[in-house]
Amino acid sequence: MDRSAHRWKTVLHRWSLLLLALPIAAPVAGQDAGRAASLRAERLVKAADLRPSESPGRLERLFGRAERRVVGGGGPTGIFGFSPIAGGLKPGAGLSGGVRFAPFSPDRGLLVEADAVAGTRRYWSVSGRAGYRTARHAVLGYARHWHLAGERFYGRGPNSNRDDRSEYRLDESVAGSLFHLSIGAGFQVGGRAAYQVARPGPGRDADVPDAVDTFSGEVPSLLADSRHVAAGGWIAIDRRDPGLGSDGMHASLQALTPTEMDISGMPLATDRGVYAKVELTHYVGVGGTPYDLSRLVAQSQQYVPFRRGRNVFAFREYLALTGADAEHVPIFMMPTLGGAYTLRGYELFRFSDRSAFLFNAEYRWQIWHLLDMALFLDAGQVFSEARDLSFGHLHVSYGVGIRLRAFDRGIGRIDLGRSEEGTQIHVRLGTTF
Repeated sequence: MDRSAHRWKTVLHRWSLLLLALPIAAPVAGQDAGRAASLRAERLVKAADLRPSESPGRLERLFGRAERRVVGGGGPTGIFGFSPIAGGLKPGAGLSGGVRFAPFSPDRGLLVEADAVAGTRRYWSVSGRAGYRTARHAVLGYARHWHLAGERFYGRGPNSNRDDRSEYRLDESVAGSLFHLSIGAGFQVGGRAAYQVARPGPGRDADVPDAVDTFSGEVPSLLADSRHVAAGGWIAIDRRDPGLGSDGMHASLQALTPTEMDISGMPLATDRGVYAKVELTHYVGVGGTPYDLSRLVAQSQQYVPFRRGRNVFAFREYLALTGADAEHVPIFMMPTLGGAYTLRGYELFRFSDRSAFLFNAEYRWQIWHLLDMALFLDAGQVFSEARDLSFGHLHVSYGVGIRLRAFDRGIGRIDLGRSEEGTQIHVRLGTTF
């Protein structure tokens, strides 16, 4: 009996201790559960707000240095003022690059630059710019010569035949002046005046028919030299974030001529904001040139972010209207569609006419802090008169692409485009589409 009583006494003692501990253990357990719930909530918040590190990694720093040294023109002064540049020629030149001489830092305001660039398709150019620029304004003079060895032409109008591909050569010289002023809140105005000479000739490729032979009577502008005096101005608003920065200023300083694309590029790293520009230019034929014309260009861009900027819808609209006294407009002064910068499922310069309309849409999503994927849709049409524009007969292409970025800047892109005429692959270095 004594042993049994001792056993029961021990059990009662243990239960007493347990009962006494409950008032203390319960709050502690509640605190642990509350702490666990709080930690889970914090992890969910962090997971929803995950973003790439603001501190660049080794690979991003490498891409950034390459972009500033090559794509961006070699940094402030390069080596003794010389630095490499990638690109620098118009579409169709093939892989191109060269050297830039810029002895002064852009921080000093004084701008002195000279470029020499060559492409794999025997295109080349030499150019120079001199003037003064700040973050808000720029005034300069410029001169440039382009040798375009094999420009493509498929015929005029939206119904041109792909099998009628032809080529012509064009040597173009231009000299002029330009000013650019940023008013504030993203508003910009600018103007330019230039004298330009175009000397056409047969294309470089003996296996491709000459445009004069293929389109006899339709291309009188290829039978003689053309000389024009051009003057015009523009107004723009740029509230893209991130914007082009110094690249935007440098782009506005280029020698704008009719043979350059007047479609503003879409920054590959921009994830919000808007851009709009209207430009009017008048060309007067001199020295017996019978072609006087005026061109109005209106274009805009919109960037709509969601998922905290990791996904973006990007849109671009472009409209060029050309009015001319003569029936024929020089084919090298016509807007064109097709290629890596317009209709990505068609060949370069596939469609040409006096006027053009273009719409681009992209859905971009970030799969890595250095890499974006994109789905895109392009639609456009060239036309002679405004009444000929029909949104029911647009040329359409679509596809998928990737964009490489570093430090909120685009490094390059690869696009695979598809249309009714086949598939095109485009690989491009640069900060814009």
